[in-house]
Amino acid sequence: MGQPEVNIGLIPGGGGTVRLPRATSLQNALEIITTGNPVSAPAALKMGIVDKVTVKSIILIGHLMSCISRVEQSTDLRSPGNTYSLKLILHII
Repeated sequence: MGQPEVNIGLIPGGGGTVRLPRATSLQNALEIITTGNPVSAPAALKMGIVDKVTVKSIILIGHLMSCISRVEQSTDLRSPGNTYSLKLILHII
């Protein structure tokens, strides 16, 4: 969970910056929005950002975060690995 787009200089979109402070404290929301650091599933549950965490969701979030990390570290977004990662990210989101 997080707002990783700030790590590449983009302003978080999709309404997350509006809804996040409503779901958790303003302090937690500002940290997530401004740093781009991911929040683990158990931490998100404790903050009130998610309602439930299951083993499947933890595995899925871990896989999603590794795909995002792979894309962020790459210089060629059209490489086969990145194409797969981008498709997976879009499918999950």
